[in-house]
Amino acid sequence: MSGSNFEKKGGGIYSRDIVIFNSSAHQRPGFMEITTVSDSGLDADGKIKGKVVSLGMFPVRFEVSE
Repeated sequence: MSGSNFEKKGGGIYSRDIVIFNSSAHQRPGFMEITTVSDSGLDADGKIKGKVVSLGMFPVRFEVSE
C-alpha cells in the first residue's frame, strides 16, 4: 500500500477506503510506518521532493471489507 490519510473511528480503530486487489490481509497482523515529509514541494520534473521523516512503526491488524 502507499500513503493515505486515515480517519479515526474510535477505540483505536482507523479506517480508509483503499482498493486492495487479491488481498489475503483480512484479520492478519502487519505493520504500518507513519511518516511525514518536511520541506515538500515539486522539482523541475514535477516529482514530489522533501525530507521524509519516520514517526514510527506500529503493529496493526487488517480488516478488509468486501
